[in-house]
Amino acid sequence: MESSQSIIKSLEVKIKALEIENQKLASIIDLNNKEINEYKTLIQSLSPKITANSGINNEIDLKFKWKTSDTRRKLLCELKNDSKTIKKISGNSVWNCTAVGDICLVKGKINKWKIQITNVNPNPSHIFFGIVPENIDLNGINNYKSGYSTNFENFNKHNLGNYTVTYNHRGKNGDIIEIIVDLEKGELSYFLNDIDLGIFCDNINKNINYVPFVDMFYEGTEISLL
Repeated sequence: MESSQSIIKSLEVKIKALEIENQKLASIIDLNNKEINEYKTLIQSLSPKITANSGINNEIDLKFKWKTSDTRRKLLCELKNDSKTIKKISGNSVWNCTAVGDICLVKGKINKWKIQITNVNPNPSHIFFGIVPENIDLNGINNYKSGYSTNFENFNKHNLGNYTVTYNHRGKNGDIIEIIVDLEKGELSYFLNDIDLGIFCDNINKNINYVPFVDMFYEGTEISLL
């Protein structure tokens, strides 16, 4: 029968072997941790810098009301729903009805708002929306040429008067458009009924004060803020 002494020696040998193994594992762990930290440092140096002015915290749901020309408001346009809705009530298709937001877009931010075409009468081709400089003449003609916009008939680009065919869509009553103006990157894009239509302009002058903009030619046309 094996003596207690020999059992003790055997166990001591096993303990020593395990301790040696632990030392080896500890060395491996230290090496692995060192390598992990090196990889993390490299990843951090290669990753885009995230600042307080980027990402979702940089997005603003712009809250505003429509305003029109004081000299032509009663003749052409009707403001309703606490100035959230504008309707062209006269002027046939000779005089356009222009409205802008009562506040400027926030520079360096992603400004977002939604509009709904609550009445198209009779033709969607002469409904424009986008942004214009805050000092626009609301009594002017073809105001859309002063800024960056699109038209409701087919969502073509109208950037500072330059016209480019882009998206074939004929607007209809009830359509919802989201306007997104990134004044950090200088980009304008649209969503139509939650469908991303992409970037319409990527070189907006970010030093100008802009306001939201809509323009209607035909009587009965109505646009509402959501």
